[in-house]
Amino acid sequence: MNYERGQVIPMDRKTGIVGDKLAKPVWHTLFVPPNRERSTSEALKAKKCFAFYPQRTSRWFVRGKKVERDFPQITGMIYVKFTRQPHWHIMRERRLIAGVMSVGNRPIAFPSEIIRRLQGLPARNEALMQARDELARICEGDTAIVQEGPLAGHFVQVSEVKPDGTVFWFTDLLKGQSKAGSLLQDGGASHGEIEARADQIMGVA
Repeated sequence: MNYERGQVIPMDRKTGIVGDKLAKPVWHTLFVPPNRERSTSEALKAKKCFAFYPQRTSRWFVRGKKVERDFPQITGMIYVKFTRQPHWHIMRERRLIAGVMSVGNRPIAFPSEIIRRLQGLPARNEALMQARDELARICEGDTAIVQEGPLAGHFVQVSEVKPDGTVFWFTDLLKGQSKAGSLLQDGGASHGEIEARADQIMGVA
């Protein structure tokens, strides 16, 4: 097809907003036209992209009836995980986006840790700390080591753990109770167990 100077070239609808598969997923922050956060997110989700924007819920009453509606916390901005090469010019032509957060002409790829914080989800370090705490928690049936008092260093079997943290234990010769902080789980969780639990907390597994 031949074009003349000054002729308006029609938009190529055959070219998609995403192209070839990327080596690994990448997160970008996109600027969208006013009130287009939801529609742009839906259009990208239809192309197998994960898109979201933090929201707040507003509530008010109309003639005695409560009305609730979600609004973007930051207007004109969405966060998208691309698994295929984004075609920025096509997105602009179709008025899906107004731009992409960049340094110079280079779009910024955001670390997943930052995205997780925006989603209100635990980052990796937080998930590991939570996993260690959970797996170190004394539970019924555990073998534990007494950390203080006349039985310090002795192994006991945990028979019950109360909600207030009181732990009931026994040995071959006697029974007793302690606060959970005065007992240490025998052996403890392995590195692999901690990593696996952290994955579960983060929703990876």
